[in-house]
Amino acid sequence: MEKGFEAGTFDPRDILKVFARYRAWWLYPTLLLGLLALVISFLTPNSYKATLTALPPEVAGAGLFGSGGPSLLTKGIPSNALQAIAILKSREIKEKAIDRFRLDTLYGVTSREKALRKFSRDLRIFYDQNGGVIKVEVVSKDPELAARVANFVVDQAEEINERLQVFLRKPMLRVVDKAIPPDRKYRPRRGVNTAAGLVVGFFLGLLLVIVRHSFDDRLYDARSAGRALPDVEIFSVVPRLKGVDPLRTPDDAFPPVGLLPFLEKVAEAGRGLFAFTGPRGKEGKTFLALCAGRYLARNYEVLLIDANPTSRGITALTGLRGSRGLSDMGGAESLKELIAVPEGFSFRVLPAGQGEKVDYSGLASAIEHFTTQFEFVLLELPGMLVPGFPVEMLKIPGDILLVLRYSRSKLSDLREIGLLFGGFRDRFRLVLDDYDEKIHSL
Repeated sequence: MEKGFEAGTFDPRDILKVFARYRAWWLYPTLLLGLLALVISFLTPNSYKATLTALPPEVAGAGLFGSGGPSLLTKGIPSNALQAIAILKSREIKEKAIDRFRLDTLYGVTSREKALRKFSRDLRIFYDQNGGVIKVEVVSKDPELAARVANFVVDQAEEINERLQVFLRKPMLRVVDKAIPPDRKYRPRRGVNTAAGLVVGFFLGLLLVIVRHSFDDRLYDARSAGRALPDVEIFSVVPRLKGVDPLRTPDDAFPPVGLLPFLEKVAEAGRGLFAFTGPRGKEGKTFLALCAGRYLARNYEVLLIDANPTSRGITALTGLRGSRGLSDMGGAESLKELIAVPEGFSFRVLPAGQGEKVDYSGLASAIEHFTTQFEFVLLELPGMLVPGFPVEMLKIPGDILLVLRYSRSKLSDLREIGLLFGGFRDRFRLVLDDYDEKIHSL
């Protein structure tokens, strides 16, 4: 039998399994933020960028701030170009542009300073080192306005130079390309915005996955089960099965292929007692016990005992809900009289009965008697961490199948079981139920 995995082992594919397991945690934020960015892009009005290109002032014949020699370089930019850019960026020109084109009304502000800040964001003046030219770029929702403002800025710079005589050679800027109304929008860049939204959403999802995984105490693979309960045999792994009814599935379709290894492992014993339990409940104990009973009954005398008065799963599914059972009487002889045969099946069932409690001491004394009459006795017990769990039932000879449900059972519960019932550790056999083979096969 397979032993629990060592605590220090690590498989790089575990990272892929984590992403596959929490795929909704990173996929939904990625898609939602990408979609949100796309919607915002469509709701955002189009903006247009008009560009004016001009040669920087000639140095020869410079006036008060120029010289007749070569232009000095500052960070790779000629000093004459820097002087021209300083004029173009002057507050005077910006204020004149705001007044001339009523940009404060366009921006929806009444403060001159706010209008200047907004206009400064829409106005970009720089020296293009690749072409050796000065560029004036203006962004506006109106393409006509963008071109007019860009040309206006250069015209006003010429007037300032005429007044200050910074450059004697006129015009100060030799315009190569005047700004014309652009026919293609500059913003929003829907493709870029959507891609940025997807990237931000993915990294947000990645953060959520890390946080979720850090605090997730649920069982996801045999390795983590082996770490929580070291040195406990892994009896079998049952994959996720859909549409399988332990009693109503036709004989030609039962057992399903995924369940067969577990059933064959039980049948290998030839005879004996198997107690089905779990940490708390809803792990699949009833399903596996009924499937094992139906499978073994083909060749063996089988008795199923429903000793779980909390759920009464075996009793209900075999149609014996109204029958008397364990919780109604005690003692080996009286219990024998309560054994019933479900209609259409050859295995026998000792129902849970109508009472609230089961006399487990009486049942424990009857187990030895039942094992002499039946080749297999399959016993379903309550969850081991459920209040009132019958510890005395762990003392009877047989295998204790601790059924763990994939993505439901908690590792902290397994560690608690190891602490509370460590004396029976050598009798435990782990059965990992509802295992997601798609993720595990990564």
